[in-house]
Amino acid sequence: MRYKKTPPPRDTSPTNGKLGGPKTTDGLPDEDNYEIQVWESENGKFLGYAVKTAISGVVVDAWKQAIEKYPGKYLAQTNGNYLIRDVVAPSGIPDKSGWASAQQVTLAELPQWYGLIARCSCGYRAEVDRYDQKLKKWFGHPLQTVAEKLSCRACRQAGRTGMKIEIGIFKLAR
Repeated sequence: MRYKKTPPPRDTSPTNGKLGGPKTTDGLPDEDNYEIQVWESENGKFLGYAVKTAISGVVVDAWKQAIEKYPGKYLAQTNGNYLIRDVVAPSGIPDKSGWASAQQVTLAELPQWYGLIARCSCGYRAEVDRYDQKLKKWFGHPLQTVAEKLSCRACRQAGRTGMKIEIGIFKLAR
């Protein structure tokens, strides 16, 4: 486990409670232990919390929604002083050539309305079925790792080896 980044100190005004009302003394000792922190970039400015809760299941379920809600931001899921997982949320905004990168995100974290497209260094592009049985065992790994396991059909047919494959994302039509 890694220690989490420390956000700026919380407002400790004695008159304010969690929601801005009067502060009460009855609370749980491990209150707000689980968090999803939102940062501008990995070493950037702290923007705030997506979720703060004492229930671990809530933060686990909110992770995918946080990835969708904060595109391009650095997200860190923490448990107390420990960093559980972190990722730069994909922006989904393509560059000039229509390519949107999401190398750090796993297939499990990627919302269902994103499709995958593989691009080989030879120029060949093909859509990747994210529910293919061959990819099932790589479901919890970053897309960068999944890309290393793929091979290019055009390169195989031409007898080339060692070509680099990248995986990009695109939003599926409704």
